[in-house]
Amino acid sequence: MRYFLLLALIACVSCRKAEYVSFDGQIEYYRDVIPDTIPGYNIYAFFAPNGFTPNGDGVNDELLVLANGIDNDHFNMTIYNRYGNQVFKTNNVSYGWNGNQGNTPAPQDLYQVEVSIVDNMGNAHDYVIGVYLAR
Repeated sequence: MRYFLLLALIACVSCRKAEYVSFDGQIEYYRDVIPDTIPGYNIYAFFAPNGFTPNGDGVNDELLVLANGIDNDHFNMTIYNRYGNQVFKTNNVSYGWNGNQGNTPAPQDLYQVEVSIVDNMGNAHDYVIGVYLAR
C-alpha cells in the first residue's frame, strides 16, 4: 500500500519520488509517495476538503477525508446540517458521504463535519470542519 501526503505536512528526504498533481488546472499541489516498506514512515497526517460537488460528473462527488497513520478501529466521522440534525455517520475512513440524506439529495449548504481519530501512537485527534456542498 502507498500513502499520499501533502508536502506541507511532511518533508520526505528519502522518498522514492514526488509527484505533481493537477485537477483540471484548478487545484495544484505536490504529494510524496511513501511506500510502507520504509520503516517508520507510517506517520500521522490528516486532510479534509472544505467543499464537494455531488452532481454525478465523477469529480468530487463524495466527501472523503484522507488520513494516514491511524488506528482504523478508532475512526468516526459524523456530518450535521445547519440545524444540528445528523445527516451522515461512518466509522470507515474509506467510506465517504455522497451528499444524500437517505435517498434524497441534501440541499446545497454548509455542513459541519466532526472527525475523531486515534493515531497509531495512541494519540486522539478531534476535528470540526465546515464543508460546503455545492450542486
